[in-house]
Formats: sequence, C-alpha cells, structure tokens
Amino acid sequence: MKEFDRRENESLEQYKLRICAYKSVYALTWDQVADLINAQLDEESQIKGDSYRKWYSKQVTSEYKDTVETTKNIELNQELYENEKEKIKLRDERIQLNSILRSLAREDTLKEIAREVVDNISSRKILSAPKSERLAKLDECRQDKKTATLCLGDWHYGLDVDLFYNKYNPEIAKERINNLLEKTIQFCYNEDINSLFVLNLGDLINGIIHLPLRINSRYDVITQSIHVSEILSEFLDALCDHVPQVNYLSVTDNHSRVNANKKESLQIESFARIIDWYVSDRLKYHENFTYIENAFGDDIATYNTNGHKIIAVHGDKDAYSTVSARLSNYTQYHADLVLSAHMHHFAGNEDNQTITLCNGSLMGTDDYAASLRYNSTPSQLFIVHTPENVIHGIHRIIL
Repeated sequence: MKEFDRRENESLEQYKLRICAYKSVYALTWDQVADLINAQLDEESQIKGDSYRKWYSKQVTSEYKDTVETTKNIELNQELYENEKEKIKLRDERIQLNSILRSLAREDTLKEIAREVVDNISSRKILSAPKSERLAKLDECRQDKKTATLCLGDWHYGLDVDLFYNKYNPEIAKERINNLLEKTIQFCYNEDINSLFVLNLGDLINGIIHLPLRINSRYDVITQSIHVSEILSEFLDALCDHVPQVNYLSVTDNHSRVNANKKESLQIESFARIIDWYVSDRLKYHENFTYIENAFGDDIATYNTNGHKIIAVHGDKDAYSTVSARLSNYTQYHADLVLSAHMHHFAGNEDNQTITLCNGSLMGTDDYAASLRYNSTPSQLFIVHTPENVIHGIHRIIL
C-alpha cells in the first residue's frame, strides 16, 4: 500500500514513527512493522519487531499515540467512522424513546390516581353552590342565540399572600370561587345564555417552578392539583344545573409543568393535564356537558360560537402585543377574538379587526408583583357573544 511507502522529504525517524503508529490502525504485527522499516535500511541493519516496540514506547507518549491513531482512523477508515455515528444516533434515539415511554407510564399512573380520587372525594362538597332544582327543560333551548365565555385563570391555588392590600390563601380562594360561581349563574340568567364556554386559561395551581413558590405554598403540588380538580368539577357541576349547555376547554401553562427547569420540561408533562382528566371523568354523567379537545396542541384552544372564531392561550409563550398576529400566522386560524392570561390584570386591544383580551387573576397581587410595584384587583372575565358581535358585552367580575 502507498501509505506504507516512505514519503518525500520524510526522515527515517519520522517514517519509523508513522509506521509504528499504523500498527493498531492496520492491525499489523510488530514483525510486519519491522519488515516495512527494515526495507528502508541496509541489509546488515535488520532489527526485530520487539525492538521497534520498545523504541516506539519510549519515543511517543500515550496521548500522542491516541491522537495519531484516532486521526488516521478517521482519515483511513471512513466506513468505521460512519458506523460509529450510526451507533451514537441509535443510542440517542433509544434514550429519547425511553423518555417517551417513561412519560406515558407516568401519565397512566396519574390518570389512575385522578380516577381513584374522583371516587373518594366527589361525595364531599367543597363549594357551597347556590341551591336550586335542576333545570327541568334542558332540552328546550332558549330562543335567544346568546352564548358566553367564562375565563378562568391564574388562581394559583395553594399560595399564601399576606400584604397590607391583599390577602390570599386556599380558604380565600374558595370564597372568591363561590362568589364567581354565583355571579356567573346570575349573568347567565340575566343575559339568557344558551351555551356557556368555560375556558381554563391555566395556572390554576401555584406549582413548583420557583423556590419562592414552594416556600409560600400551603400545599404540595399534588394536593394543589387534586383540590383544584375537585373545586373546578363542582363549579362545572353547578353550572350544568343552570345553563342548557356547558362546554369546557383548557390550555397548558407554565406554573403546572412537572419539571421546574423550563428547558428540560416536556409539553405533555404538566399537572394541568391531571385537572382535565379529573374534570372529564367527574362530569361524564352530565348530558349537557361537553369537553372540547384542542386541535393545535395542549397549549392552544380554539372554538366557534355564533359564527365567530375564538382562540386562547395561557400567555407565557406569547407577548400580549403580538399574540394575535403570531397565533394567526402559526395556526392559520384567523380568529375574531384572542383570549389569554398570565399577566394577572385585565387588558384589551384590537388589531386588524381581531380583538385581544387578557383575563385577570383570582389571587390579585402577590409578593413578586409587589416587589415590582404592581397592584391589580382579583377578577375574571365573562364575555357575551351574539351572531352580530363577538363581544356583545364584557363583564369584569371583581372578586
């Protein structure tokens, strides 16, 4: 082979060093190395292979040998190099597959826990919903075609706040939710609402994504999830007794993610999904309840009502000023109304005939907002839709 020939301007020492380095690359024996080198010497200067082995060990450090051998392996054996690349790719794919399998197994386990808790807790009422007889004529829809959307978001259940202008804890959260339920039912009757869309915009639990959240939380994240799931189920159950049709939609958020590290978190690993599993199982016996699944993924909800297109996100991935245009370009779903949360205060805007509304929070101002000198009133949105107007009316329910 030409690789074994002595190169032009290559000294004998360089040639010996190169041939010795080739031993492991070409699987040569030291005697074969000796034959190649000896061919460059006088017949009287023949040296045995073992002598070259000892000489090579003294001349070259192990680091230099590894560098030479690795470099020559890549240059001279491309096929072996490609095989190593394929092995690495297969290994990475195997790791990714195992991660997905773990996620699916965890999801099944969480579903089983949710169903078990449904059976155990559903007999105990958390909310004191207004008492009334179940609607006698649910099948006789009102003649008026008004529909409505109730935005639920940023409850941060489990958080303890004690500020001079705002106090919040699980007990206060339940009081405010009771108040929200009563006012929602009242608005549904006053506006003759035929169909109500209850939109869960996320962050119903406080979560574990930051250390201060854990310190200020009354409950662990599992307890938060189970309590909120039951509270929301009772909330929807009461609405089903007063509204001919109740529809439920939701989006994932940032506070409910399982992994505190945002970069390592998977979209499917969210405690918010436990809430949806729980609610859908708890309300499955209501004939006038519908759970609407998302068409564009867990973090984007869409629905049509009275001929109007509505799209909703939590808001952690979208700037409020550009959310309308970005969602339209991303989904090719050109909405009449965009709903979001995350900012903890009410906001409204219109851009190219698309209206954007931001829902308030149930908890109001917390320690973090106070550190930034922000203050907001606890509130949730109730929006009325008619065939002529996607926003016939906005009720900002102060809590």
